[in-house]
Amino acid sequence: MEYPYVLTLDKFGEFLGTLETVGVPDRVDQKFLATLGYTSSNDRKFIQTLRFLDLVDQKSGTPTEAYQRVFREGEEGRIQLAQIMREKYEELFRHYPDAHRKDSEALQNFFKARTKLGSRALQSVVATFRTLCAFANFESEPSNTAASSNGSSDEVKANGATSAPKKVSYGANADGLVQPLTINVNIQLELPSTSDADVYEALFASMAKHVLRLSDG
Repeated sequence: MEYPYVLTLDKFGEFLGTLETVGVPDRVDQKFLATLGYTSSNDRKFIQTLRFLDLVDQKSGTPTEAYQRVFREGEEGRIQLAQIMREKYEELFRHYPDAHRKDSEALQNFFKARTKLGSRALQSVVATFRTLCAFANFESEPSNTAASSNGSSDEVKANGATSAPKKVSYGANADGLVQPLTINVNIQLELPSTSDADVYEALFASMAKHVLRLSDG
């Protein structure tokens, strides 16, 4: 398999950040790179890397739906990029489930055994992967996990409020490991206007009985 690499890594990292701030172009080509100030022949490898990740159409250079998700949806887009990388570097993540945390030596040994690249290109493959990892977010889950499908909170608008966290569902991460998800349930009470202290004590006793038991569930 041919893994992408760039030679101007600092500029590549800057380029990825720039794509979050500019409009989506009709085509990602040399002309588009030039408008952003990337005119070196080495910068053309940026496009090859985007094609490898299926962020740009292989033939037309048109940004794909994945491009728009990655670069137009803020932090959620960086989470999407992590998912894409797990798919495109599938063999690497199968070998090292935590490949995004591996050092350069471990990564270089992996790529060396699977490519015929020279030492400089091999180092660039590793550095390109690590630059992408730095831009992506491997530590968070997408918003379409079980938690979001179950709803984010139960809420009643009123004058007073209290919150009780409750683990109500579980979702699998990109490694297939099941992890607990926490949903904050916002319970709000409207207190009656009264000078009778027994009324308030009864309310708080009920909260301690039901709400605290909910948070321990």
